[in-house]
Amino acid sequence: MCISKRKSVRIVFAMAILAFFGMQAVLLIKGINEKIFPQVEQMAKAEASNAATQIILRAVNTIKVNPSECFRLTRDEQGEITDVSYDTFQLNQILSDCLSAAQSSLNAASLGEIDPNTRMIYYDRGVIYSVHLGYFTGIALFSQMGPQIDVHMQVLGFCSGKIEVKSTPYGINSTLVEIDLLMNTELLVITPFLLTQAPVEVRIPLVIQIVHGKLPEYLLD
Repeated sequence: MCISKRKSVRIVFAMAILAFFGMQAVLLIKGINEKIFPQVEQMAKAEASNAATQIILRAVNTIKVNPSECFRLTRDEQGEITDVSYDTFQLNQILSDCLSAAQSSLNAASLGEIDPNTRMIYYDRGVIYSVHLGYFTGIALFSQMGPQIDVHMQVLGFCSGKIEVKSTPYGINSTLVEIDLLMNTELLVITPFLLTQAPVEVRIPLVIQIVHGKLPEYLLD
């Protein structure tokens, strides 16, 4: 009878210990969720956005743009500019080529494959950034401890964009003609702990050219 009571006490005591450590584990996980995971998400989104921006810039830089094919100037007998016309067909073709190049480069980078535009491999196994979990404790001693967090990215859908043109006065008797590419894409950022989305917007100057002669006011933005 006495032995049975002792066993019961031991069982109750063991269950109490298990409950205590279980509660501590729950609190620990909750603390990680509240303090560390937001930092991981912020870091992962920032690194993915930066990586995507650099990849897009390199991809677009492989597309040749001839300013003389993008716009034409009409001058009067005194040499003053009376009109500036943009070749819509040529600009749409450039836009299509840039979007296609950016899409293929991002896809290759996410898989760790050779970029079809630059012939480079940007990231081994598609890992764009790695950091130990201990880094997020803010304690230098723990910065190289804990499991390693690898950040991956994927492109959701297709890259989109538009061409923007602008003419502004420059100096005393000149005009600055600018043609920019505004590109947007949506990334799926992947880590062992979370999946999150990050929008990326990149503005890329395609043509920046100074032409001598003023444009009439109604032609300026």
